[in-house]
Amino acid sequence: TYLEALANKAPIVGLNRFAFPEFAGYGKYGFIVDNDDKDLLADTIVEALSDKKKLEIMGINGQQYVLSNFSWDKTVSSLLENIHD
Repeated sequence: TYLEALANKAPIVGLNRFAFPEFAGYGKYGFIVDNDDKDLLADTIVEALSDKKKLEIMGINGQQYVLSNFSWDKTVSSLLENIHD
């Protein structure tokens, strides 16, 4: 769902664990919350929504990330490479 959101120019919000920081571009097109504190998460969302221009830029950057790295051509090529290895 992260990639779907980014593909639709929607910046993402998530916790600093697993693959989320990478999907968020380490803060370039997503907001990373350091722990699972619900108040910190809420504050991050409120802060994110307060800057429409930043959200627009992050949305464009996120969409470019998805288009550059997860197109059908790239996905199929990657799968074919792994089959032949």
